[in-house]
Formats: sequence, structure tokens, C-alpha cells
Amino acid sequence: MPTRENTIMYAMYVIGEVESNWDWTGVYRADPITIGMMQNYGQRAEICIERCAAEDPEGYAAFKAAAPKLAAAVEQDYGWNWWTGYYVDDAEAAAWQTWAQRDKNHVGQQKLWIDDATGYIETLTGWGLSEDRPQTLIYAMSMYHQSPREAGNVIGACGGSATLDTMHAACMNNGILGRYKNRYNTVYGRLSDWDGESAPPDFGQVQDVGAGSGGQNTGSTGQPSAAVTRVQLDNGVMTLWGSGVYASGLTCYKSAPNTWLPSISKTGEPNPGTNTGGGSSTGNTALNEMRQWLLDHVGAFAYSQGAGRMSPEESGYTDCSALMWYVYHIVTGENIGSWTGDQQNYGEIIAEGSGDLPQDDMQVMDLVFFNWRGYNPSFDHVEAYIGGNQLIGHGGNPHMGPTVKHDANAYARGAHDWRVRRYV
Repeated sequence: MPTRENTIMYAMYVIGEVESNWDWTGVYRADPITIGMMQNYGQRAEICIERCAAEDPEGYAAFKAAAPKLAAAVEQDYGWNWWTGYYVDDAEAAAWQTWAQRDKNHVGQQKLWIDDATGYIETLTGWGLSEDRPQTLIYAMSMYHQSPREAGNVIGACGGSATLDTMHAACMNNGILGRYKNRYNTVYGRLSDWDGESAPPDFGQVQDVGAGSGGQNTGSTGQPSAAVTRVQLDNGVMTLWGSGVYASGLTCYKSAPNTWLPSISKTGEPNPGTNTGGGSSTGNTALNEMRQWLLDHVGAFAYSQGAGRMSPEESGYTDCSALMWYVYHIVTGENIGSWTGDQQNYGEIIAEGSGDLPQDDMQVMDLVFFNWRGYNPSFDHVEAYIGGNQLIGHGGNPHMGPTVKHDANAYARGAHDWRVRRYV
């Protein structure tokens, strides 16, 4: 019987090969900061550095001395836009490559992967895959790691119970993923030869690293800092057991698809991130109410991707996608997805392109998704269109938001590409 722990590490072995050829020290210089075996991009690179620093303070101290600007960006929690626009210099690349040779750094990278993979598995099993079929599950994880949207398209085409051969054929026929034939032929070959239960060979991993921090965390603010040893999911309520505040069980409530928020913070106080309920407005009334709510809250929230981002009026902070989820939730009661990649699974596409926005075809509270420097199916940022050539959203710069962009076309022209989606 396959275990989740072994499946996750075998997935790291398989995906780590096609991402970097198992290079823990990997730095991809052609794009904004992309580091580590799993090629963590943008703010995921920040999170990777944070995890590695927690496991290896001594190694981080040397890294900080050699890459002070990058370390400052980590410690001051710069926003997504900064990270997705930052290219490492020679000294920073060398500092990471030196640090990433250490076993304790590997532990940090592994724990981040455990978090990511746990989230992938929860999503993919919801799409019909099974942990009892680890070969197809890992193949799907490799697609999801590259493009969640296209992974969904492939699985939608072949079904979650597809054989490995059928899933591979569907992937090769996908217009996006099919371009990466070498990648997926390699994944297919590895999984075809695997019995589904044996441990991966030595690729630099450290044994018995324990669990990650639980789920797809994108920041540390408000998260309990304790080891998790057991997870139980019952009827949408997740309970964690382990050390510290987890000793008697930590209850986490589902707030959106694949998103659970803990009931207490790291101090043991109630966590302002357990928003429930929702509105019921519809049509133009809903659109105008959402627009006005956003305008009434200009500059009201700090920028953070911590646990309370889904309930900004309680926590005092949010990010671009959680802000949009929240305003739709409290006004309409609708779920539009809790991050930009998930929000691509809802609503309808009104337009895609670059340059000026097609405002004659747009309505108030259409969401506009932006890529800043290159194609990303999950998109880098989201803003709401509020009419009159204006957008509103929270991008972390300035730190307090949301802010109004008074020339939507000028803002859009600064992006690599955009997509307009409608939810009402």
C-alpha cells in the first residue's frame, strides 16, 4: 500500500529531475528569481529562502552577508510584484549556490515541497485521482506544478481514473503542456518503471525531515510554528496534531476550495481568518455594492499572504486575489477561487490580449488578471475594473491597499498580457 510520505518524496525525485536535474543549488537566470531543485519562482523563492533559513540559521547568516539586498527583501516581506520583477545578480546566485549545498538547506527545500505536494494531492484527489494509484497521481502533480489550469484541462479530458498511458497521451495532446515533450516523456518513463511503493534513490534528500507547515502556505504571518505529525479531514474540517499549539489538536475550517484557515494563531489566540457566511446580492446591485465596498476601503489593509488574508476586515491585511475573493463572498456569497490560479476556474473569459483593455466590452467588477514579464497560466496579479478607465486592487506597493489606478489602459500596457473574467 503506498504511503503519502513516500509518494511525496518520489514525486520530488521525478519532478526535481525535469525541473533542474536534481540541482538543489539551481538558479535560473533568464527569468525573475527562480531557485532550488523545484525551481521556486517569484515570491515562492522568498518562501523557499525563509524555510531554509529556519532550518539552517548558520547557512542563512553567510547567505545574508553575501546577498544583503535579497535577504532584506525576505526579512521585510516585499510583495509579489517585487519578487516577480527581480533578477538575481552574480553575487546573489553564487550565495544561493553555496548555501544550497548544505544538508540543512535541503531540509528546508524538502519541507516546502511537502507543503506544496500536500496541497496538490488534496486538489487532485478532488478531481478524481487516488493515492492508491501513485503513478498517475505523480504524473498529474508534475502537470499541476507547471500549470494548474492545464493540468485541470488534461484531467478533464482523460478523467481522474485514467491509466498512466492515457494520461500521458492526453498531456501530449494538450496545446500548452504538449510542447514540453521531453519533460513529460521523462516523467512517464520514470513512473512506468516504478512499482508505486519503493522509495526514490538518493538524489540529495535528507531522511526523516518531518512534515512541512501544513498546506500551501504563502507566508508566515499568523501561522502557528509547530511540527505536525498527523492530519485528519472530516466533512471539510481539518484537524492537525503535533507539538506546541497542536498538542491537543488544531482545528482548521475550510474557507474556499483547498483552503483551510486555523482557528487559533501562533500565540493561541483566536485567528482572525475564519470568515464564514456571505451575501446574496445579484445583478447590477451586486456589482455596484462590490465597487462601493472597495472604494470605501481604499488604503484600509496591509499587504500579507498570511492566514488572515481571507478575512481582511478582521485581520487587517490581505493580498490581491484574497481581496477579490472576499468582496465577492460578502456581497454575492459566490466563491470565485482563493488565488489567481484558482480564479481561472470560475466565471467566463471576456477578453485576452495585451495593450489597452477592451473597456467597451467590460462591465464593473470584471476582474483583470495580469502577467508582468512572461506567460504564466496562473497569472501574477488581479485587479477589479470599476468603470471610467479605472482599476482597483492590492498589489503590496504601496503596502496599504487597495489603491485605485486612474488610467487602466496605461496600467495594462505595462503588462506582458492580461485576461478579463466575469463572475456576475
